[in-house]
Amino acid sequence: VALQKLVYLTIQNIETKWETTTHNWKTVLNELSVIFEERIKAHRFD
Repeated sequence: VALQKLVYLTIQNIETKWETTTHNWKTVLNELSVIFEERIKAHRFD
């Protein structure tokens, strides 16, 4: 039971972190597109 509670609370904590936005995402994407140019072109999110 304790392990189930621990797993449940961990998942809840992760889900709340996923709801936050990434600051300066455009800057991050631009830097990644320089490093991984071919991969980013295939999946561009404009």
